Amino acid sequence: MRFVLNGLPKGGSTWLQRLLDGHPRIRCLKEHKLAHLAKRIQHAITDYASERHSYLEMMGQSDEDETLASDLHLDLAVAVAHQMLDEAATQSVEAVGFKDNLINPLFLLDRTDLKLLLMVRDPRDVVVSTWRWSIGNSDYLVDKFGTIEAFSEHYSGYWTTRMRERLKAIEVAPDRCRMISYEALQQDTAAEMTGICEFLAVAVDVDEIETAVQTASFKAVTGAAPGEEDISRHARKGVVGDWRNHLSGEAAEALRVQCTADSRFEPFFHDAADGAIGASLSRDNIVTSYD
Repeated sequence: MRFVLNGLPKGGSTWLQRLLDGHPRIRCLKEHKLAHLAKRIQHAITDYASERHSYLEMMGQSDEDETLASDLHLDLAVAVAHQMLDEAATQSVEAVGFKDNLINPLFLLDRTDLKLLLMVRDPRDVVVSTWRWSIGNSDYLVDKFGTIEAFSEHYSGYWTTRMRERLKAIEVAPDRCRMISYEALQQDTAAEMTGICEFLAVAVDVDEIETAVQTASFKAVTGAAPGEEDISRHARKGVVGDWRNHLSGEAAEALRVQCTADSRFEPFFHDAADGAIGASLSRDNIVTSYD
C-alpha cells in the first residue's frame, strides 16, 4: 500500500510521520524532498516550453497544446513520487509513503492510486504553535504582523483556503482518504494508529503499535515532558489547547467565527469542556455539504 501524509504546517503531521516511520511494517519518508525536486522539474519544463514556443513562433506554427508545460510538470512530479516510494519499499514493509504539506493532495489522488492521510488540528493551536516557533527561529512574523492577534486574523484566510482544497480531495476520492485529528491522536495514540494500520492494510499488532508510540513520543523525540516548551524546537510543547495561554478570548473567537463561516469547519474547533475531542470530526459530516 502506498500513501501520502498531508496537512498544514505546524498541524502535527511531523509527529504522525514519526509514528508511522516508527512502525516496523510502515515506512514514511520525511517531507520536502518532493517539493525540492518539483521546483527543479518546473524550471526545466518552463525552459522547455519557452524553447518550444519560440521555435513554433519562428516557424509560423501555433502551439496547440498550451497546457503541455503544466501537464508535464505534474506527470514528472508523480514519477518522482513513485521513484521515492520504490526506493523506500522493502519486503518487510507493508505500507510506504511520504509526508508533504506543501502539495495539494487532490492532484496526487487524481493522478495516482495513493491513499491520503490528512492530519488536521484546531486552528487556534496551529496559530499559537506557528507564532511561538517563529519567535524562536525568526523575526519574520513579528516584524510583519506585530502581534499574534494580527497574525491570527491573517491566518484564518490561509487556513480556510488550504483546507477547502484538502476537503475537495476527500470528496473526490472518499474511500482513499482518512482524516486524523491531532486531538484524537493525543487522546488515544494507539487507537488512532490501529485505525491507520487497518486503513493502510497493515497487519495490526499491539506490540508493534506500542513500539511506534514510544519511538515517536514527545519525551523520546525532545527529551522533555509534554508541556515543557522550547520555542526553538519544531516539536515545541506537545499539548492540546495551549492557545488559551497565548490568544486573547476576543482573538480566539474571531478566528473561530472567520473559519466557521464555512460550517463544515466547526468540528475542527475543540474545547475540552465539551467532552468530545475529535468525536464530531468525521469525513461524512464535513464533506457532504461541499459546494
